[in-house]
Amino acid sequence: MIFCQCLWLIFSMATATPDRQQSTPKGRPQGKSPRTPSSATTVGASRVHDMVRKIVDMYQKWQITVQKGAQYCNAIEGVKKGVLESKGDSVDPFPANLELYCKNLAILNTILDDVIRDLERSIKKLRLEQTGLDDGVIGRTWNLQKLISVLEDVGGLFKKQLELRKTIAENIGHCITPAELALHVVFWEQLSSQNGYLSVYFEMMKCEFNIDEGMRA
Repeated sequence: MIFCQCLWLIFSMATATPDRQQSTPKGRPQGKSPRTPSSATTVGASRVHDMVRKIVDMYQKWQITVQKGAQYCNAIEGVKKGVLESKGDSVDPFPANLELYCKNLAILNTILDDVIRDLERSIKKLRLEQTGLDDGVIGRTWNLQKLISVLEDVGGLFKKQLELRKTIAENIGHCITPAELALHVVFWEQLSSQNGYLSVYFEMMKCEFNIDEGMRA
């Protein structure tokens, strides 16, 4: 009888499943798997990527508006220069086309103002994602806080530019010498060329989040 019981015990051990035979290693609870991104984190990261694409579009809008403003500045210079060089009391110091160009330049500044407000709203939305995303990488190397910091810098540069552009738009039509007029035109154009940080920031963002403008266009 004892011999049969021993055989049965050996048979039971031989046919036991691996889960029953394998003991749980110390320090690791059974059934735990390595941490993987949750679905909520993945969705949050996707929302961030979408917002970055929209912000890149905002910068394109900013650039197009600034370029259009340079055209209006040159048009204003052409008309105003003719007025300043004309002689006689019958010359209109502020002809209709000059007034129209100045109004259009002011309208372009309101578009730039809209871009800034849209950017600020986007930053607020990104802050709401911080709870779900923690400090995890969402681009190639950036986490969410790094992205927000960059966008805050961009917003500050936008505001400084716009403040100066508004001053130009308010005064360019009232210049009293050709030299003063030319200075306003050059100043508008140089605001873009001297502010290289903006283009660098956006090139970094496009690289971090794999945004190809050519494919999106």
